[in-house]
Amino acid sequence: MTEIESPSTDQSMEEKSNKKEWFLPVLLATSVCGLWAASWCLIVSCPILEGWPQRGTFGDMFGAVNALFSGLAFAGVIYAIFLQRKELILQREELQLTRKELEGQKQELEIQNKTSSLQRFENTFFQLLNLLESVIDDINISRARFGGSVSSQEGKRSFGIILEHLKRKRAELSKDLDDYKNPDTIINAYKGLYSEIHVFYGHFIDIFIHLLNYVYINNVEFKQLYYDLIRAQLNEPATIFVFYHIASQIDGLRMQDIVDDAHFFKDIDISQLHVVEDFKLFSPTAYGTE
Repeated sequence: MTEIESPSTDQSMEEKSNKKEWFLPVLLATSVCGLWAASWCLIVSCPILEGWPQRGTFGDMFGAVNALFSGLAFAGVIYAIFLQRKELILQREELQLTRKELEGQKQELEIQNKTSSLQRFENTFFQLLNLLESVIDDINISRARFGGSVSSQEGKRSFGIILEHLKRKRAELSKDLDDYKNPDTIINAYKGLYSEIHVFYGHFIDIFIHLLNYVYINNVEFKQLYYDLIRAQLNEPATIFVFYHIASQIDGLRMQDIVDDAHFFKDIDISQLHVVEDFKLFSPTAYGTE
């Protein structure tokens, strides 16, 4: 079992390291002073040397040694500078490697954040998409309620009933053919119809608008793919219904910007509109053309 080092052990090791750091300078200083004192004693007490003139001459003999030590000291300084320069270069290289490593970690973190953000987006998106499909399947409406036969339709097929009723209301508001083709006529007809159908289609409209807006406000790659997945949930009558709903501007002008961004009506069958002129209700961008 591995023993955990106690704080006292770490402290004793640190004290030993500190002792080693000051021991060498003290030893060198003591040695130099000892040599100096020994040379002085040798010159003063040497019995061979008689008188101070001989002692002075003998001391001058060590001048070359002094020059040698001075040169060695200077060389030591130069060598220390060289070592310091080399150490600085190594530190610079180490800093560069550290910087590159940090940049790599930053890129990995950005990729992880991007992946995590995309996963959160897709989780919410597909939950809303499944909810939209479920709401469409739950729609059940009778033709009799809108002046038709007693038969009822469920799910996507129910949108055909609403389009028939919308067409009748448009005709009721029209004075002549030109008035029937007037875009304002269909907008007014749909607004009049909206209060009648909201109880059946209100939930569908809310989720559909929220889903389109959710894709629109999120900065994700391949955004068109998600728009196309939403479009795939609608059959042609449902798409025509959405066409007239957004054209009525009941949900505000922003929805027209969203369908432009999505090119949402790029595959719409123009011939299924009440009149071909209704395609002018949206800009060419909504049909995937500039």
